[in-house]
Amino acid sequence: MSEHLALDWDDQQLLGLDGQVASHEVHLRKWVRFDWSADSRPFEHAEAAGKQLRVELDRAGIAANQAIVSLPREEAVVRLLELPECTDDELPELVRLQAATRSAVPLDRLLLDFLPLPRLDGVPGRRVLMVTLGKPAADRIQAVLTAAGLVAAGIQLSAVGAAEVVAHQPSVRGGNPDAAATLIVCRSAARVEITAIWRSQILFMHGASVSAHLPPAAAIAQILAETSRATVAMSQSAPGIRMVAGWILGSAAELEGLPEAFKQRYGFDFQLLPAPFGTPGLRTDFDDQQSHSQTAFFPLGLLLGQAERLVPSIDFLHPRQKVVKPDRTRLRQVLAGAAALVVVAAILGGIHLRVVKLEGEIADLETKNAASQKTLDKNADLLDTAKSLDDWSQRNIDWLDQFRKIESAIGGTDKLHFASFDGQVAYRNALATITATGRAKSRRDVEAMNERLSQADYSPRAKEIMTDAADAEFPEKFDLSVEIKPSQKSVPAAGEKSDAKSTNAQSK
Repeated sequence: MSEHLALDWDDQQLLGLDGQVASHEVHLRKWVRFDWSADSRPFEHAEAAGKQLRVELDRAGIAANQAIVSLPREEAVVRLLELPECTDDELPELVRLQAATRSAVPLDRLLLDFLPLPRLDGVPGRRVLMVTLGKPAADRIQAVLTAAGLVAAGIQLSAVGAAEVVAHQPSVRGGNPDAAATLIVCRSAARVEITAIWRSQILFMHGASVSAHLPPAAAIAQILAETSRATVAMSQSAPGIRMVAGWILGSAAELEGLPEAFKQRYGFDFQLLPAPFGTPGLRTDFDDQQSHSQTAFFPLGLLLGQAERLVPSIDFLHPRQKVVKPDRTRLRQVLAGAAALVVVAAILGGIHLRVVKLEGEIADLETKNAASQKTLDKNADLLDTAKSLDDWSQRNIDWLDQFRKIESAIGGTDKLHFASFDGQVAYRNALATITATGRAKSRRDVEAMNERLSQADYSPRAKEIMTDAADAEFPEKFDLSVEIKPSQKSVPAAGEKSDAKSTNAQSK
């Protein structure tokens, strides 16, 4: 539930209705009405007008600070615009383009809104009523409200308020929506406003002034002339639409004789509504007979529109705007970033799980290695003993067998022979070392022996060759030193077929 103060704005007087607005219901609590003093006319002295308004509101006990202003139809300029076929979302932009070309006042000095007209069979394109209000007038209204401690919640037109009151009447609200148009004539002192609605949409709005000092017959004639002028506008905005119903709003004294004159002119009955406070969905806390109800139609219609809008409205502070599709670029970027983060998180999560798994395996291996090292440390003495036994077993040399292999490698004793032969166990890289001395017929025979020993993988070989003429048959004396490697222990010497055969051959 919201609280609003609806003000019927006029340069001569002001009427305000203080109401609580809920869904489908308006509760009027208080009202205020006063004439502007000569030195506080709102369009001439905004600051003084605001102060007077504040005094009158305090006197009436009205505390609401959200104000909806109802301006007379004559304060705004209404034009019929014929536009090409377009959607409702495209209308605001097209209206502004047309306004820029057709208005004599720059758009930056105007407040602009519009009313879409109903689509009609056989009428191409779209039609709207463009409504503009000069910014200076709106600025003065804002200045008056500010001086009175009020906030403008909307600036609308009185014709819309009158149409809203009629649309809420049971006979209109429950009628056939496809029926003919309804003509609405509202008189409030010197103001006369003429509006037509069809299918709950406004077809045209017209405002005029009628002198309060004219005799009744002259006033009726002037109102009929203004109505005829307005219906011409309807034939342009809604061609082919007939009017077969009418409403006259205002006090019975001011409207005396008018229903009969309208019936005679248009051929159908006009219903008279002298006070708006019997409208369904409305309740009051005051005596409506004292509230100058003939001027209450306009502000009351604005409050009814806040509770349940039946007729599209004009609001210069909140005009119809182009529907802007939401820009989801940022959302898509956020979603893309979130997806990237999910992928990165999944990759990092997989890497983390792999690292955790590998760390677990490393920990298990380190535990096993530590256990193995502990076992090795515990059995170090036993391992040394085993190594010693293995080393001893490898150095268990069969010297006779080795002599036979070397003797076989030298190629017989007809060209050279050994004078001495000795073998010793080694303790480094070799299993054993064999030394020998001998004599040969020629140096070539010693070199041939070296080649055969090399083929048998013995090294080093004869390391010194000397000529000694003491033995004429074997004049070359040599020294021999060879090492037995582990790989040579079981390798037969060059030319050896079997141990038995080699031994028999060398024993000759």
